Amino acid sequence: RERPGRDYDLNWSLNGDGVTPAGDAFRIHKLSTAVDLLAQFAGSDEIAPVAGTAEAAPVVDDEDEYEEILAVAVDVFETAGTTLFVSEGDAKGTRMPCRVITTDLALAATAMKHIVERMPLKEAIELPITCYVAPTAKEAVAAIGFPKDGEARVILTGPHATAPKLDASVAFAAARLIEEDKPREPFAPDEGDNYMF
Repeated sequence: RERPGRDYDLNWSLNGDGVTPAGDAFRIHKLSTAVDLLAQFAGSDEIAPVAGTAEAAPVVDDEDEYEEILAVAVDVFETAGTTLFVSEGDAKGTRMPCRVITTDLALAATAMKHIVERMPLKEAIELPITCYVAPTAKEAVAAIGFPKDGEARVILTGPHATAPKLDASVAFAAARLIEEDKPREPFAPDEGDNYMF
């Protein structure tokens, strides 16, 4: 039976992201939800800012390396009893939908307030940018993968799982997806050039 923390549509969409929730999973699609969850779990509704700056995670093009890095975060998410917090919104200044999956409620709240912008409520589905943020992972990894056209995956674990690193990585991923989506200029030979077709 569905209840807060057990949303079948959310769980199915997380499966599409390669994550099978092993505990509760809360979808955060507006700031008030983040505030309510903080009050419930942390006893405070204070949302931390993005303190400082950081470089975006490096791009990983090798498929095997990408899968190994992704597994570091997914293993944390799929540990029995782990609660997931899933913030969703458009990457700042864009209309590029982004999902942040994390075990850290404070970080999920910061993402909702400062890293993504509220977007129209949609059914829970996989989004173009998905971030896997696992501060408690024993292995520290940071990577951005582009496994398919129109998709970006940001993976931050251990000490790399910070709001500044997430902010920079989401901005980088969104900019690259937007650039890739631009129509290409048609080829136009220079006047006087002799081309054989």
